[in-house]
Amino acid sequence: MAPESAVLRANGGSYAVGLDSDGDGLHDALEARLGTQHANADTDFDGIDDFEEFLLGSDPLKADSLTSFPAEPRLYLDIYQSGDEMVFQIAAYSQTQVKDLLFAWATPGGTGQAGFSELRHTVFQAGIRDGVHPGWKVKTMSLSMPASVFTAQASMGIGLAANVDGQILDASVQLLHLNQVLCQLREDLINTNGGGGGVFPVEPGGQLPSGDPDEVCVQTLVPTAYLPGGKVEYQVSEAQCDPLAGAICLPGCDSSVLDIVIGIDILSLLN
Repeated sequence: MAPESAVLRANGGSYAVGLDSDGDGLHDALEARLGTQHANADTDFDGIDDFEEFLLGSDPLKADSLTSFPAEPRLYLDIYQSGDEMVFQIAAYSQTQVKDLLFAWATPGGTGQAGFSELRHTVFQAGIRDGVHPGWKVKTMSLSMPASVFTAQASMGIGLAANVDGQILDASVQLLHLNQVLCQLREDLINTNGGGGGVFPVEPGGQLPSGDPDEVCVQTLVPTAYLPGGKVEYQVSEAQCDPLAGAICLPGCDSSVLDIVIGIDILSLLN
């Protein structure tokens, strides 16, 4: 991880880049997406802050017992857009060390990868704090890159791998366009019988062509090809509006059936 620092930059997006009003380590922009309270570090009042709950695999909207989520090495990656910047939030749950970070990506046109040394200049926040489990640490890092790099792609899979306490762990995100809006596919925010994932705009609070903020679509993806460089091609087999409280279906949702979406299997690059 980079040396501890804290630099907050505001820009023209709906949220200031890196803003964390409640100090739980989770940026306000992501709290808006995930449904947690940006002014309350522990939304469900169970004694574990929202960010650490995500790391442990708990639900920050439902009070849980710490004993239900034992300590183990974890790696976290999420992304959001604010104006002309794309922000990556990275975190690890670790007792000893986090090293050998590898970033990889896949687009319709190809694949690429970079070590941490090549992206160190994009880091604008980093920190370490104690976890709720004795002897464990929450290690965080935030990177910022030009959003144009990502909005130019029809779809994109982005992966991160790291050695966390001697274990090789990975995390990934998938980006796609829906009706010319850059979106992220999130299976953790939608629970459907068919196993579909929720497609959300990557700019929380942003206004979409319909004028409605934070609209949602549900897509079911079927892998159709595993290609060199960790690239995975998926086809949208189903797409429909989901009765998610407070959300409006994204324009173009139904017509995205048969679209090709690119993902990445970063662990395949290490084997």
